[in-house]
Amino acid sequence: MPSTEYFRRQSDICLRLSLIASDDDVASRLIVMAQEYKAKADELAAESKPRMAVIIAHNGLPDGDTNER
Repeated sequence: MPSTEYFRRQSDICLRLSLIASDDDVASRLIVMAQEYKAKADELAAESKPRMAVIIAHNGLPDGDTNER
């Protein structure tokens, strides 16, 4: 599976090519491709982020007092 860096590089290449394309249809298609590559990179990045576990401490008292003296 390609990495996020791969998709970001492909996106950059498409955008650069769109700037030098002499045909407007080709330039438009390259921009769409760049957006698709960027979306894929963002999707992979979101999937690879470690999810933080939520830890809830419950001491039994509603005011948070542990009733320890």
